[in-house]
Amino acid sequence: MFPHYPRTTVERDLARTGSAELTIENILSGALPLPPPPVQQSTSSSSTASSSLITPLSYLKGATASSSEPLVEPPKVWEQTAEGREANLRARKEHMVRLARERALKAKLKSTVAE
Repeated sequence: MFPHYPRTTVERDLARTGSAELTIENILSGALPLPPPPVQQSTSSSSTASSSLITPLSYLKGATASSSEPLVEPPKVWEQTAEGREANLRARKEHMVRLARERALKAKLKSTVAE
């Protein structure tokens, strides 16, 4: 109904007021502030941020490799260096995401077969 307001902002106001009518009144009267527009990041900081984040493309590459290889859980150890901890946590995160994707694919296949 109000596409320029994020869903979370409307939900937060609904939780606060407990009434859809009051929330609509807050939006129409301007009592519910609009969120600021997204900030454009400089190219240098966005390139370093994007390199540290896991991209869907890397998961697609991993998904094709993981389909032939069994998933082995990385060890749950606390490395001595920050770099080692970061690498270990990244590997554990990738493992969890791959497991979740496999479960989702299996569930989707089950639902399509059942139909």
